[in-house]
Amino acid sequence: MRLKRAGKTALGILIAALVWIAMVPCMFTPLGVLFPLPFIYLSHRRNMWWGVGAYALATAAYMLLLGTLAAVWAGLGILPFLVALRLIREKRPMMGSVLILAGTSLVSMLLGVLVLSLATGQSLIPYLEGVIRAYLSGDSLPAVLRDPLLRMIDLASNGTALLTAEQSLELYRPIEAGDLPRLVEGAVEAASLLLYRSLPYFLMFWALVCGVACWTAPVFLLRRAGLDVAVLPQFSRWALPKRIGFGLFVLVVVSLLGYWVGIPGFMVVYYTLSQLFLLAYGLQGLAVISFLLRRWRVPLAGRVPVEIICWLLFACLLPVLGVAEQFFQIRQQLTMRDL
Repeated sequence: MRLKRAGKTALGILIAALVWIAMVPCMFTPLGVLFPLPFIYLSHRRNMWWGVGAYALATAAYMLLLGTLAAVWAGLGILPFLVALRLIREKRPMMGSVLILAGTSLVSMLLGVLVLSLATGQSLIPYLEGVIRAYLSGDSLPAVLRDPLLRMIDLASNGTALLTAEQSLELYRPIEAGDLPRLVEGAVEAASLLLYRSLPYFLMFWALVCGVACWTAPVFLLRRAGLDVAVLPQFSRWALPKRIGFGLFVLVVVSLLGYWVGIPGFMVVYYTLSQLFLLAYGLQGLAVISFLLRRWRVPLAGRVPVEIICWLLFACLLPVLGVAEQFFQIRQQLTMRDL
């Protein structure tokens, strides 16, 4: 009996590990945030050691397939996985769980950056600069795509916003061998400046995406499987807590004042916090749109495309709607009117 149970345990661990290994092509895409799903499901269905064992087996396979560095990065992903497992089992509220998982994901990413620095002897941005330089200088990118890209970056760096007809035709002229190093270095400098400004925001944004995915995706999967876990709230009812919104607004104002005064580094802080502010209230504005579509009885197949179009075309207006919802409680007023 024990041997049979051990065989089933090993089979479950192997299946979960193989599912994760099959997702290797998606590792560096947005689908990468779904990596912990097989292990969370296995742990909740059986026990935590099933998931941990499968994760360890998959990480060992990563070491054979992609090398030690990729295996260490993959292994660091166990932190959000373990925290998500506990939060889901305890049926914690969504907002608090997402914030905890976002913080855990951010710690995991920072540890990954530290491991990269120790392994390569470079910090993240100089390492990325080297990767971009090698990519643009080598044969990985066809010249028919590389040359117009380098020329556009060069024109933008020189302050050219609108192209004349002659400049447009010039983009597709092959780059001479003597000009290539100068254009590549200009592109690397432009990328470096963009990285210094946007990397903190990107890390925080990706941590938030991971936090949302690490909570919503397992809860949806486990509830579909008939397990008793936390309830997944409707997006149309989602609202940013007032204290968090007010605190974020204060931080944006303080960082803006620091930037105006000329305190070093506050430009990056202001850019990061302002983008997070716009993202948070943009999502709240989109939730209001989703609420209105539900109120008008638009089916799911119609709501999703409309919400995507609103996010793509009216992203600058959604934060305004989100702030208006915070002050005027639009959804609450409409619900009370229907009673």
